[in-house]
Amino acid sequence: PAGARPDTAVASASSSRRASEAYTVQSGDSLSAIALPKLGNKEQWREIYRLNRSKISDPTNIQVGLVLIMP
Repeated sequence: PAGARPDTAVASASSSRRASEAYTVQSGDSLSAIALPKLGNKEQWREIYRLNRSKISDPTNIQVGLVLIMP
């Protein structure tokens, strides 16, 4: 749109992309159990943990309902 700042459009696209890369923890989940189907390798759990360190105090005990940012 006329007068729209280019960085606003980029931020909106970036926010939409991030939203599609989220995963909500379900009962029985572990980081490796999430990593296998979502990333193709259970060892990728470390990458999920790295991206969500501020939300996860213990990577072996993640809370149901926690929304994780996915790589």
